[in-house]
Amino acid sequence: MPRWPLNKLVEVTWDDSCGYSKWDSIKNYKDHQVALCRTVGYLLNQNKRQLLLVFTQAKANDGDANGAMAIPMGCVRKIRRFDVKG
Repeated sequence: MPRWPLNKLVEVTWDDSCGYSKWDSIKNYKDHQVALCRTVGYLLNQNKRQLLLVFTQAKANDGDANGAMAIPMGCVRKIRRFDVKG
């Protein structure tokens, strides 16, 4: 029977760049901030440069995945890990 090769579920809190494209006063733009984000997925790989997550995993075909996201480690604020059984 095929198995689930990915067993580390994570919730990543991270900063993303955020921009606006409209004419506005410099005063209003001074309050502009990065976007605080939260992403949940299965941890595929992590190194000094990035964290790579996949969103969906199938039990068929040795655990094929659908949907991926690479998050730069410099943007990561917090990683919350959950061990998945089965």
